[in-house]
Amino acid sequence: MGPVSSPGTPDAGIPAPLGANVADLLRTAAGRYPDLPAVITMSGSRTWAELDAATDAGVAALQAAGVAPGERLVLALPTGADLAVALFAAARAGVIAVPIGPSRGDTGAFADRVGAVAAISDDPDHGLPISLDPARLAQWWTAAPAAAPPAAIGGGEDLTLLARARGDRAVMLSHRAVLAAVAAIGELGKLRLRDHERVLQVLPMYHLAGWVVAFLPIALIGGASVIPEVGFDAATVGIGVHGGSAQGGDAAAAGRRATEAALTAAHAHRATLVPGAPGFYHHLVTVPGAERALSSVRLFTSGTAPLEPDDFAIVRSLMGQPVWEGYGLSESASVVTSSLRTARPHHGSVGRPLAGLELRVIGPDGHDVTPAVGPQTAEEAGPEHDRFDFVADVPDAGEVGRIVIRGATLFSGYWPDGGGGPGADGWFVTGDIGYLDDAGELHLVDRAAEVIKVAGFTVYPREVEEVLATHPYVAEVAVIGMPGLDGQEQVVAVLVAKAGTHPTPGDLGDFVSDLLPPFKRPAVYHLVSALPRTEVGRLDRASVQRSYSRAVGIPLPRLAAVPGTVVGVDPGSAGDDPPQPAGAAEEPDITPEQVGDLGELGARLPGTGNREDRGEQDTDEDLF
Repeated sequence: MGPVSSPGTPDAGIPAPLGANVADLLRTAAGRYPDLPAVITMSGSRTWAELDAATDAGVAALQAAGVAPGERLVLALPTGADLAVALFAAARAGVIAVPIGPSRGDTGAFADRVGAVAAISDDPDHGLPISLDPARLAQWWTAAPAAAPPAAIGGGEDLTLLARARGDRAVMLSHRAVLAAVAAIGELGKLRLRDHERVLQVLPMYHLAGWVVAFLPIALIGGASVIPEVGFDAATVGIGVHGGSAQGGDAAAAGRRATEAALTAAHAHRATLVPGAPGFYHHLVTVPGAERALSSVRLFTSGTAPLEPDDFAIVRSLMGQPVWEGYGLSESASVVTSSLRTARPHHGSVGRPLAGLELRVIGPDGHDVTPAVGPQTAEEAGPEHDRFDFVADVPDAGEVGRIVIRGATLFSGYWPDGGGGPGADGWFVTGDIGYLDDAGELHLVDRAAEVIKVAGFTVYPREVEEVLATHPYVAEVAVIGMPGLDGQEQVVAVLVAKAGTHPTPGDLGDFVSDLLPPFKRPAVYHLVSALPRTEVGRLDRASVQRSYSRAVGIPLPRLAAVPGTVVGVDPGSAGDDPPQPAGAAEEPDITPEQVGDLGELGARLPGTGNREDRGEQDTDEDLF
């Protein structure tokens, strides 16, 4: 059985020259579309030529400051033209960019973690030897043109980004991986990019979803990024809150304000594409006049987490067109599959692999669990996979298995040594569980690391969450596995109540009794004031586990420390975190990692260690 490939035309994206640099996209766009806008804000715009010239000035500034090729540069900047020029300047200078979003006073901690020597940040206490504050960056736009535009330094297998630096492990991405992803996105099915598209930038640019998916592909066609006046940087939790404007308190209100600003910008500048997240669409359907504001949009896409079924249906009815969903990983430089590779979207399906990518769903024996569509020869299929166990078989799970992928978009391993990357055969074992339907389309089931084992049975958290989310008093829910009094794992539901309600364990237990078998029903219901989410709105179950652990005093030695927002535990109504129980696990500080041999970081290193361990280490980022 061979890997799944995409149907239709035998396109393979727009191939980048061997050894190309990500900033070559900008140089080419500036040559082809010099006077067309690249970035549009409510206060003005920057053309492709201006962006290219500012990037040249940025290269000169980095070199004058002493930032050498291969060194790490932390970018603590919000979404906007300044972040775009900083990312391009780093790429052109051969510097490895580490975008972390607006500073929370933690620039130095993350810089230490990746061995950075420089930062562009408004945090004055980062302690790095080289500092370029945002005011100095603003001067790049007015600098005199260089007598001879600088040539790009490095490319191909050299690293250009460390992605997800705020997550558990920084992902090493080469110029090759990013350019392959951009090329594949530019050729997505019949609805591929058209000349001079205008993309509504509602995904943060310091995340791969906002940079590689939403911004870089517009360089191929002279498009523009339309940036709302109220950025989603200021609503990182709110964009993922369920309940629209009625629930979620300050977080939901922030998401609502950002959504309204996005609609204003889309209407003013005639946006044609909206790559969004589920939280954006959840707010969108509550805003009066949204369909008029987005009347120029010809394509809606969604990623980062599953789109709610009701939102999927309402958006389709409201806008007269569907939302096309997809799935991706930071380890694949963004998109892995998209429903744009199919004839039409089906809710629950995340489509088929992008051009140039292969995908398998394999069982415990390392073989495909479903007959694959696509190449069938041994040469095309590649070597047989290692054997490993991933979850216990469960009668109602269907033909599920671990998702594994191979292609030019894959990363070079995790910082600092390249460990955990694709194997010698090029395949990467993800931490996601899914299945292929009869049409060869991928459906996501859950995260392997978050599967709960109860009395020998497997419980998928998403399934329980979907049931509880339909309770009239539940605004948000996260289902986690925690040890009970007997030491055995049990199902715990951490809930945010809708405003003015107070669900009790009895109410919730009665509700699920007819909808879930006994082993899937939560043993504990725990109320909190908010649930943590990533910057693209994805539920952060690991943070939920840590916060619950602190609240009830159960240590979690097997959980890795991941910096993020702490949940405010609320036993009854909204409030502050309770005092730390005696013996509860404290969240460790970020510790610097030993810097790897820079001479090896440009090579595409085979993954090291056990495959099942590598699958547990990926960054849990469903993107697009």
